[in-house]
Formats: sequence, structure tokens, C-alpha cells
Amino acid sequence: MQDWEIARESLRAGHSLAVVKNGAVVLTRAGRGIRPLYEIATAPEYSGVLAAAALGDKVVGKAAALLCVYGRVKTVYAGLLSEPAAAVLTESGIPFACRLRVPLILNRTRTDTCPVEKLVGRLENPAEAVAAIGDFLSRL
Repeated sequence: MQDWEIARESLRAGHSLAVVKNGAVVLTRAGRGIRPLYEIATAPEYSGVLAAAALGDKVVGKAAALLCVYGRVKTVYAGLLSEPAAAVLTESGIPFACRLRVPLILNRTRTDTCPVEKLVGRLENPAEAVAAIGDFLSRL
């Protein structure tokens, strides 16, 4: 089984995020939103864990895709993947698979676009996205 498939199976087992390297799950997280991936991409204790890894995440929008580029992820599997995320991953040469592809990621009440997706909407630089997401999360 390929790493992205192992990541997919970890999501099916109930994790919201899984990092897989060399055929083994090295890190899993529960939780909603962008915070778990942001913490893994930026916290010193996780330095380099995303590099050359397969990431499985329940929802991958543009913000998550930019974090994947920032963390040098090798492949991505998403339960739900947005078109802007697909564009970021494609432009960055990161192969991906998903269960469902949608035009946009919606907010939790499904009444508007996700606020983090709005935040990174015009950003292309992963480091700028990391700074913007960090600022957003610090205000919650």
C-alpha cells in the first residue's frame, strides 16, 4: 500500500489528519479546522515531520494546500478538496487524490466561504499564508 493510501485509511479509522512516511503512520491528530495542520507545519517540535510525507486530511482547502507546500509534503489525500487547493498542489508538483472535489470550502454553518479560505484567497506565497493563518488563529 502506498503512503497516501495508508493516510486515507487512517482518516477512515477516525483521525482528522494523518502524516505517513515510509509505510508507517508517524503522526495523527483529531480536531477541526486548520489548527492541527498549522501546528504541525509550524511548531518546533514537529520540525521536518511533513517533509517528504503523505498527508491525509479530512478537508483540504487552499490554506491547507499552502501549508502542505510550506511543509514540503510529498503527496496529499483529502476527503474533501477544493478547486483552489487542487490548483496550489498542481502548481507545486504535489500529487493528490480525494474522495470529493468541490468549488470552495464552506464555513461550518455552510452559509458562506470558510473564513480561512477567504483569508488566503489572494495569497500565493506559502510563508505569507502561514503568517496570515497564525495571526487569524491567535485571535480566536
